[in-house]
Amino acid sequence: MATRELPQAQAAPTGLGLSGRDALIPMIGIALVILLSALDQTIVATALPSVIAELQGFELYAWVATSYLLTSTVMVPVMGKLGDLYGRKPFLMAAIVIFVGASAMAGASTSMLFLIISRAIQGIGAGMLQATAFASVGDMFPQPERRARWQGVTTGTFGLASVFGPSLGGVMTDHLGWRSVFYVNLPIGILAIVMIWMTLPANLSPRAAQARIDWGGTATIVAAISALLLAVEWGGSAYAWASPQIIGLLAVALLAFAGFFIIERRVPEPLMPLDLFGNRIIALCSAISLLLGFALFALTFYIPLFAQGALAMSASSAGALLTPLVAFMAVGSLTSGQIFARVGRFRTLMLVGAGLLLVGTFLITQVSTQVNTLLLGAELALCGIGVGLQLPMLTVIVQSSVPRSRLGVSTAMVQFLRLMGSTLSTAVVGALVSGVFVATLAASAPAGTDARLLSAFHDPQALVSEQTRAELSAVAQQLGPDGPTQLAQLIAQAQDALAVGIRTGFMVSLASAVLILILVLMIDERAVQRQEPMSAADLPLDSGAHAL
Repeated sequence: MATRELPQAQAAPTGLGLSGRDALIPMIGIALVILLSALDQTIVATALPSVIAELQGFELYAWVATSYLLTSTVMVPVMGKLGDLYGRKPFLMAAIVIFVGASAMAGASTSMLFLIISRAIQGIGAGMLQATAFASVGDMFPQPERRARWQGVTTGTFGLASVFGPSLGGVMTDHLGWRSVFYVNLPIGILAIVMIWMTLPANLSPRAAQARIDWGGTATIVAAISALLLAVEWGGSAYAWASPQIIGLLAVALLAFAGFFIIERRVPEPLMPLDLFGNRIIALCSAISLLLGFALFALTFYIPLFAQGALAMSASSAGALLTPLVAFMAVGSLTSGQIFARVGRFRTLMLVGAGLLLVGTFLITQVSTQVNTLLLGAELALCGIGVGLQLPMLTVIVQSSVPRSRLGVSTAMVQFLRLMGSTLSTAVVGALVSGVFVATLAASAPAGTDARLLSAFHDPQALVSEQTRAELSAVAQQLGPDGPTQLAQLIAQAQDALAVGIRTGFMVSLASAVLILILVLMIDERAVQRQEPMSAADLPLDSGAHAL
């Protein structure tokens, strides 16, 4: 594919990028809001048992997380485009206000329904933050070397939040009550909004002269994402995968996505310009981002299930087992930005990251009930640093390959595809693990095992549910002296069957890692285009002001 020549150097207009001193305070503000949105995905989970104890409504438990996930995912592609049309600072400020206000609402909740509504609004703010914050970093640092350094910092912030979030949530819940995990967002958010309002220029992002919102694309992508996420959340738990409800949701998602792509090919200002995929570099980075979402989900979701179900570890120990993955992902993100700023070679960093991820996922596919947890932690660390080396580079490459007028939508597209990769992996890996678990257990269960005991293990959750285990113990006692022995043997077989199922699920991560390495090898570093400088026509009318 032919590529256009790099634009000739020209004098950058006033407001293009910030100097180191001018950039520090707004970058601290942006880092704070990214920390807030990332922390809120992990800190709340620890507090949920206390929330349920006070507000009741256990049947709505999952919706506290689902409502947040749904609205935050939907907002990412929408805000990427709106930031390109109208400038990012107004939306960044609005996002913080929405997020902080919804946090206050959540902390003041007197019912589960009110908390779920608050979390949905909070998700809107979080999605706006994620879409506009990373693009704002691209506006502030047009030079790829400086951009990489700060994108590494912002990406590493997510990893750090994953490391400290659960522990921080537990400490705050125990000593200050569960409402504190929401109220803590208020002072940090207010500080961030003051710093950004006072120091981030409004003229860094170009605005379209004649902005037209793609309402059709917005409606269809919202419908598609909502239906797909609900199908994935409910499939295999609330409803069987083959149930009319799940099949109906998947059909709606498929039709809505088809409608979205038809609309995007025809409207003058598409929400997600499909012609971006005609750029070889953008297409490769998009595919890599999707596959990283696939690889990461299997590890982050099924390592704790493996630890609790197959190794009989406690929930806290199982969660701690993920620490090497997320901690080294943060280390990799911070490191890659600093290295690129010095050597300027992103392909080498991407290759090293892809290679480490491939080695780590291959080793993890060998897990069994006899695994050494220290060795497993080291393997997860390899995966973490492999992913961390790649994430900031993807953002830098994409932002360097598009004109400034498309910086927001291209950045949001990479984030959105990674989220979609995780969502799709939920269905694929979940079906693999459950299917292999049931088939393996049916083939290996001791002869003469009571059907009531065997039927309880229709999915792996029976190994980690205290209520199910108590019910099984009661049934075993009714079977006489042989009952407890039957149950013990069945549990041992179920643990081995779960290990087999999870090894199969981890093959998805391994296959993703192989494809990622192949795609990275296909990237031609010389073909990455430097971003076009803004012309005077790109600047908003208030180009000299720092006001909102």
